[in-house]
Amino acid sequence: MTIKLRAVLVLLLGVGLCSSLWSQTFRCEGRLILGTNNPNFMQVQTIGFAPFFVISYNPTAIYFGEGFDALGFNPKDNYIYAVREGTNTIVRLRSDNTFETLGPVPGVDQPEIFAGDCTVDGRYLCHENGLDQILVFSVLEDLVLEDRIDLYWDPSSVNDEPFNTRIDDFAIDPNNPTIAYAYQADGNFDPDILPLATQGHLLQINLDFNSPNLGMVTPIAPLTGNVSLTRMGSLFFDDFGVLYGYGAQFGGLNSWENRLVGINPQTATATAQGSSGPSAPATDGCSCPYSLKANYMVEPLVATCTDSEVTYSLTINNRSFENLTEVILTDTIPEGMLITGISGGFVGDVDPATGVGTRFLTINNLRIPPRSVVEMTIEAEVIDIPVGNLGSQVWLRNLPSLFDGEVVSDDPSTSNQNDPAIFAADAIFLENVVLDITPPTDCLSDNDGHVVLTSPQFLPGITYEVTLINDDWIRTEREITVDGNNTFELDSLPAGSYRLDALRPQGVRCSYEWKDTTIMIEPPNEQLQVSIESNSPLCEGQDLRMKATLTPGGDAIWRGPLYIVPGLEMNWDSVGPAFSGTYELTATYGACEQIREEEVRVEPAINAAIAGELDYCEREQMQLLAEGVGDTLLTYQWSGPNSALDTAQLLEIASMTPADGGSYQVIINNGTCQDTAVADISILPSPTIELPQVLEADFCEPVILQPKINGDDNVAYSWAPSEGLSCDDCPNPEIIPPFLPSYQLNVVNDTLCTDSTTVLISFDSDDLIYVPTAFSPNQDGVNDYFQLFPSCLVSVLRKVEVYDRWGGLVFSNGPLDPADPREFWNGRINGKPALQSAYLWQAEIELVDGSVRKLNGEVNLLR
Repeated sequence: MTIKLRAVLVLLLGVGLCSSLWSQTFRCEGRLILGTNNPNFMQVQTIGFAPFFVISYNPTAIYFGEGFDALGFNPKDNYIYAVREGTNTIVRLRSDNTFETLGPVPGVDQPEIFAGDCTVDGRYLCHENGLDQILVFSVLEDLVLEDRIDLYWDPSSVNDEPFNTRIDDFAIDPNNPTIAYAYQADGNFDPDILPLATQGHLLQINLDFNSPNLGMVTPIAPLTGNVSLTRMGSLFFDDFGVLYGYGAQFGGLNSWENRLVGINPQTATATAQGSSGPSAPATDGCSCPYSLKANYMVEPLVATCTDSEVTYSLTINNRSFENLTEVILTDTIPEGMLITGISGGFVGDVDPATGVGTRFLTINNLRIPPRSVVEMTIEAEVIDIPVGNLGSQVWLRNLPSLFDGEVVSDDPSTSNQNDPAIFAADAIFLENVVLDITPPTDCLSDNDGHVVLTSPQFLPGITYEVTLINDDWIRTEREITVDGNNTFELDSLPAGSYRLDALRPQGVRCSYEWKDTTIMIEPPNEQLQVSIESNSPLCEGQDLRMKATLTPGGDAIWRGPLYIVPGLEMNWDSVGPAFSGTYELTATYGACEQIREEEVRVEPAINAAIAGELDYCEREQMQLLAEGVGDTLLTYQWSGPNSALDTAQLLEIASMTPADGGSYQVIINNGTCQDTAVADISILPSPTIELPQVLEADFCEPVILQPKINGDDNVAYSWAPSEGLSCDDCPNPEIIPPFLPSYQLNVVNDTLCTDSTTVLISFDSDDLIYVPTAFSPNQDGVNDYFQLFPSCLVSVLRKVEVYDRWGGLVFSNGPLDPADPREFWNGRINGKPALQSAYLWQAEIELVDGSVRKLNGEVNLLR
């Protein structure tokens, strides 16, 4: 690698805004610092990490009308250094929203500088894209260009051309200041960013000035994880050495940056942090990852207020590169405690006036090497401390400006920062206590109660300070001397509930506690006699009356579901169900109290009603349903015409007659209230059909259905089914073969009352056909054919067959005309006269109802 310029160039620069070098600095807190460049201003804000992945962005400074790039926090003076946009000048940013111009960037008129950071020794580094160099400046006094670092690709990487890629930011690793990390934007941001092979890669830059590989850039890997960034304008480390990036999640030159990610430099894995942050067209980041923290804890967290021990543990973590050699450590533990031991691997001088045997600790010239941890243990004896929480906190002073001169310890077990180490001093618990309570004797003068406590822990002849607290937080304080029986007495106590708040010998901080015990001094409540009466239960709309009687007297207050009413009587007019519930009477007579309860039940209005039809046809079923409101069991009592009585909710009459018409009444009762409902029922005139259930016919004459309508005969007719009838809406249809075995007639009058009946069609199937037993085919004109003679019930003679005695078919014909004998057998077989013999016959006939039957028999042929 060729260093373009090794000579030290000293540039004495004017100051744009005059102020003291050490004023308006930023705090080195180990937090990430984000600068968001908007069109009209740049805002600097610190990033805070809270539990449950909550990220906060806290404004620190704002620079109106300005924009800055290549931010770097300088740990030597606590200023932020940057390049001012639109110029070639390097500036020093102050926390009071101002900046100081240090001087120009040499060798360029309009620099392309987007990335920068500060080294641990206070130098400012920035990358100039046009030169492809990192410029190294001294900035603590005058602006001096000390060096130029040429960047080149690692020969072992996939890139073998000169380094000319854009770097939006880089961050120096606080764990290894000889390297820095950068990010090459991917093709979604700008497809022209070269080289193509390492687009979207995390890069490592060698910044070891003593290494021959100074300026070598090594691609680590493409950035992967649960979130992807097309570019990162900000890269920064926290004080734990964790790398973070802030950039644009979606592609395009005009995409805004609003996403914070944590980055694993070894694997180039990015993990989203919280939700979206502040959005800006461009951002730049820096940090001061060089913290000094003092963690201070105490064990146990609860200790007895006397004759116990606690141990304080101090861990000082110097995550900076400052060698701290003259630190002053101070600590003061609570009064009533003494330090009994100090141990740990620390180097420093314990002030002889402090330490063991005192409650103060001062260590001078405490040494805290860079990037190291110093641990210390302080053991303390609890002699006599007050009950409650007691804290102790360590101060580290005489520190460099990086840490603002001093650091206060923090208890890491708490959520707030800089909390002292706190433990709870617990009282000495009383045991084997015998309690004797004498209540007051008079309701109107209840201050003569007294309490006697006995415990072997009470020291005879010692005066104790006793504090009682009642339910109203009123304190009663007494000084009591314990007698020879380990007993003391508290007299002249009013009735009430007391808690033993403090019990300690005079001049002692530690006190006794009677754990989870309440001293209850009851008033003589039995002196107050109370009785109450009410008119419950009652119905909705009635007046509620309640009355109390107190003896010998006193005051009363009623508490009910809706209201609180003072006085002996409580009266409400026209109440509703909401007044139901438990009423409590609290009666007081001086200090005495009695409580009585009374259950009041207000039944809701039943609002009786009858659901059902009011008009019924004769023979129609009547159903009337009684309806009423209420959660209790309702009873019903029906009455009506024709001696109708019932106690069911549903009143039913299977077939209504004119005698059933009239007024029906139901009384609904819930045990407390009742209500009545009435329904007037009308019986409508109805037609009645007279028609034989069975109609027998031989169908030799026309068969006509002839129903008779009684009652209201102004009706409409409907026969069903219609098949086999001459009409289906006339009074007297004729049955036309083929017909069905039954028909239903429905009639309806003008009031829609109906009647229906069914008629069955029947005939004698025994005389369907006449068949002669013999015939003589001798051509004498008499009985020459074996002829069948069907009755009127046969509509078709479908087939006739004749067989000889061996089963041979000798004749077959069909359908046949019964009136034409020539269609029947003439006694010949194949044109020749058949022998005189007995022959079998079989006939298939179709009846007028459409059914088909088969008949058979024997006939004798005579010669």
